Amino acid sequence: MEMNKKAKMSIDILDEEKGRKGFVGERLFKVYKWEILENLEGFRNLISTTDFFERPLRDISSELGIGQGIFREDVEFLEDVRGYGPPSFDYVGVREFEGEKQKVLLDVKTVTDVKSGVVLSPNQKKLIKPAKERGYEIYIVKMILSRNWKVDVEVCSI
Repeated sequence: MEMNKKAKMSIDILDEEKGRKGFVGERLFKVYKWEILENLEGFRNLISTTDFFERPLRDISSELGIGQGIFREDVEFLEDVRGYGPPSFDYVGVREFEGEKQKVLLDVKTVTDVKSGVVLSPNQKKLIKPAKERGYEIYIVKMILSRNWKVDVEVCSI
């Protein structure tokens, strides 16, 4: 399985200006700023929440041209896949590309080491071929949590 890098961004968690502009979310930033300085594991747990992912995912989705929208047959297809276990991918959307709409599956993986590879679940591996046959583009968002309080975000396509 080949992965091609599509986008990359870096977020400095302790940058107050960006924190206030919504990268971390103002409420989240104010409440947790000092706690996360003292507790690295707590920081990793906090940063793994959906609240934190929302803004970077929105930015990356925008850069890739992914919007919201799903068709009935996609819902049925995904429900069928979920019959094998937990949901396989975190997000589904539609990408407008060269005048055509492409269906997109997007999954978020969190790692603590830059060298860590992305491991797909058995359900995701089963889904790749039938999803591509149905016209899906598949993206993996890799969030790398660093000890220097930065998060590097890489997006790869499969």
